[in-house]
Amino acid sequence: MRPIHYVIILFVVVPIGVFALMRRGTHYHDGPAYKRTRCRSEIQNLSVALSIYQDGWGLFPPDDGPGGETTALVIYLDGETSNGGPDPIYYSFDQYRVRKLEYLDPWDEPYHYDELASEGRSSSGGKTAKPPAKVNVHTFDLWSTAGEPDSSDGEEWITNYREHR
Repeated sequence: MRPIHYVIILFVVVPIGVFALMRRGTHYHDGPAYKRTRCRSEIQNLSVALSIYQDGWGLFPPDDGPGGETTALVIYLDGETSNGGPDPIYYSFDQYRVRKLEYLDPWDEPYHYDELASEGRSSSGGKTAKPPAKVNVHTFDLWSTAGEPDSSDGEEWITNYREHR
C-alpha cells in the first residue's frame, strides 16, 4: 500500500466508523427501557438526597417553594441560595433538564414530590397504591408519570415506594 492509502483510511474511513458507532449509541439512550431505568435511578438518588437534607435540617424540604412553585426539589437541593434554598448542595442537577425550577424526568415531564411528614396524614394506600397515594406518611412520596401523565390508574408510573418491573 502507498502512504496515501493510509492517509485516506485515517481521515475518511476511521471517522465514518466512529460516527456510525456514536449514532448507534444514541438510539439506545432514547429507548423506553433506558428511560425507565434512568428514572428509577434518579428517583432513588433524589430520595437519598432528600434523606440527607432531612438528617441535616431535621425535616424534609417542603413540597412547594418560597414562591409557591409546585415542586421544590431544585430549590432545596441544588445549593443555590439566590433561588431561596439553603447553601449545601444535596443533589447535582443536570441543568439542561431544569425548567422553571422543576427537574424533568427522561420524558421531559417534571418529577412530582409530596412532603408528607409535616402534614400528619394517614396513609391512603400501601406499597401497591397508585400515585399520588400519600404512602410514605412519615417521609415523602416521589414519582414520575413515566411519559403517561394522563394515565387514570398510574400503573406505569415510577415511584419511590412501589416495586417496579
